[in-house]
Parts: sequence; C-alpha cells; structure tokens
Amino acid sequence: MNITQHFPMLVDGIQYTLQITFAAFLIGLLLAIPISALRRSRLLPLRALGVGYVELLRAIPPLPWLFLVFFGLPEFGITMDPVEAGILVFGLISAAYLSEIYRSGFRAVPTGQTEAGEALGLSRTVIYLRVLIPQAVRTMIPLAIAYLIGLLKDSAVASVIGVQDISALAVVENQRTGQGLEVFISAAVLYLALSVPVAVAGRWLSHRLEPVKART
Repeated sequence: MNITQHFPMLVDGIQYTLQITFAAFLIGLLLAIPISALRRSRLLPLRALGVGYVELLRAIPPLPWLFLVFFGLPEFGITMDPVEAGILVFGLISAAYLSEIYRSGFRAVPTGQTEAGEALGLSRTVIYLRVLIPQAVRTMIPLAIAYLIGLLKDSAVASVIGVQDISALAVVENQRTGQGLEVFISAAVLYLALSVPVAVAGRWLSHRLEPVKART
C-alpha cells in the first residue's frame, strides 16, 4: 500500500480546508463576544435573544445551513461562492459554540473576584478587562483549541456544495483510481498532520497562561 502517491492530488485541497477553518474560527471568536454579552445581560429579552441564537445554531446540523445559504439565499439576490458560503455558515455556528466557551470561562472565575472589584469601586468594564477576562482565558483556551480541531474536521462537510477541499479531492481521486482505501487513508493522514500542530500549540499556550505555581 502506497498512500503517498495520492498526496500530490490531495494537498491542493489543504488551502481551502484551512481557509474555511481559520476564517470561520476568527468570525466565531469575534461574533461570540456580543452573543456572550447577551447571555450575561441582566435584561431578560437580551438574554433570551442570546440563548435563542445559541440553541438555534447548535440544534441544526451544518449541512442544512450550508444548503440554506448556498442554494436558498440566491432567491433573494444574495449569491456566494462555495468557500464564502462555508466560511459564513461555520463562522455563525462557531460563534454559538464559542460563546458557550466564553460563558464557561467566566463561570469558572469565583464570584468573589467580581464582588471584590465592586467593593474597590471598580467599574463593570474595568472588572471585566482587569479581573475576569485574564482569569477566564485560562479556561477558555483549551476548550477553544479543542473546538478548532473539531472545526477543522467538520469543515469537510462544505465539500457537498462544491468546496474543493481535502475531502472533495479524495472523492475525485477515488473515482479516478478506484483505490478507495489508500486514498482516504491519505486524506486522514493530511487531516492528522493539520490537527496535531494545532493541538500542540494549544497545549503550549495553555501552559504559558498557567500561573507560575500551577506549573511547578
């Protein structure tokens, strides 16, 4: 079995896999901030809006969302190429999951930290920026990295709307050669080669953010 013979064909799809993954992740990181703020709002309508967004985006699999955006929006004059549609869909979905990660990070910070900040007369903004966020990030980083790795694999779903990523090219190569076992093992090796560095970088970053006492 020679799986390396299929790499020249499959590596052309890496750029699209990475483009969708990291662009969607960046969108999710940014969009999750206001969504998380809605979830933590003291006003019930705003909290309900945040909860509704998260539950709706998580309850429906990516595939229907891809079909809705790529095939449905053109009826309203909004057209996108497959890569743009993939980035938009996975970006919106990422925002829902990452907002929950943000929420978990803030909940991991003892409530006494907020109370101490208020007792010192600090504003709510200062408490978030100087007290809560630095501590919450330590919890968020490992969870966000784990989600990023999952997103890297889930991005393969975008191949159904025409994105020529690793998975799509593996299907083409299988049809060309008929060597399905070798082809898809080759594709799996490429996904592994992309995922492992992300996991290693995530562990290194998590370690760097740990308090000095925790490292020793």
